[in-house]
Amino acid sequence: MSPAVTVVIPAFNEEEHIAACLEAFTRQQTSIPFDIILVDNCSNDRTSEVAQTFASRLPLKIIHEGKKGRGAARARGFAEATGSIILSTDADTIVPPNWVTAFAGALMLRQDVVAVTGRPMLTEFSWWKNAVFNTIVPLCIVINGFFFRNVGLSGFSFAVRKSAYDQAGGFDAEADAYEDLDLANRVRKIGKIVYLAHPAVIFSGRRFKHGLIRGLFEYWHTFFHKFILRKRRVILSDVK
Repeated sequence: MSPAVTVVIPAFNEEEHIAACLEAFTRQQTSIPFDIILVDNCSNDRTSEVAQTFASRLPLKIIHEGKKGRGAARARGFAEATGSIILSTDADTIVPPNWVTAFAGALMLRQDVVAVTGRPMLTEFSWWKNAVFNTIVPLCIVINGFFFRNVGLSGFSFAVRKSAYDQAGGFDAEADAYEDLDLANRVRKIGKIVYLAHPAVIFSGRRFKHGLIRGLFEYWHTFFHKFILRKRRVILSDVK
């Protein structure tokens, strides 16, 4: 029997982070059956080998996607998913123990909702940098929902009904940035997307290694080109 929920995790050269990511799933406090699909997206390090050490502790399937890119990796993982609800997170993200229950449960309890999205939380910088990020990002999510009438989907933490995902046409496999928001623009035409402020996932600060403001600016800059100027393809810098 297929599990109720499938968790999809894309990974590219995540040897240093994947163990912490998967360890968090061994601590999930949930009665909801779930399995995990890890998509190794052209890694040339020991990502798959490290992940394989969790195979005896988790219902884990490791697949390899030869087309490099965020969109291609997520699309492959979602195509392989068998759960009626699909959860998405990233290989450098740590989910809290109630994550599966909160996100899958939100869809199980509300039939009018087709997807839910969450927020990240930084903990590794100084208190003020963490505070700035942990205030600005949730605010941007709310503002985006107000102005664009669309609560976006954030790849590091969201859940979607597989039926809605398939009906929306799935991820754009050619996209290397904002494939999650692009999907959200199509999913919201099918049903309601809601924002769950809690529980937050712990987000890797490596995206901001050159400075918090610079890192946030890159997201805002590429967002502007993608969704305001309507450019077909934008590229976020490879954090690796």
